[in-house]
Amino acid sequence: MREAVPKDKIGRVWSAAVATQGELISWTLTKRGIQDGYDQLRFALKHEHGELEALVIFPHEGREVAGLLIRPKGGLP
Repeated sequence: MREAVPKDKIGRVWSAAVATQGELISWTLTKRGIQDGYDQLRFALKHEHGELEALVIFPHEGREVAGLLIRPKGGLP
């Protein structure tokens, strides 16, 4: 993921989320699972003006993030 999505692009995505939803107030792990050898963690992100969901995926035996998705609440399957 490091090569496919550079750090500055992740920063722009997060800046856009903060611009529309306000500062992050709190986050909560809502679901943990394993699919196809990957750990999946879902988080509820509470912001000043709304809520988002985040999905973080990484290899079961690894530490580097393989996937990251941030969407409006209720947008993740």
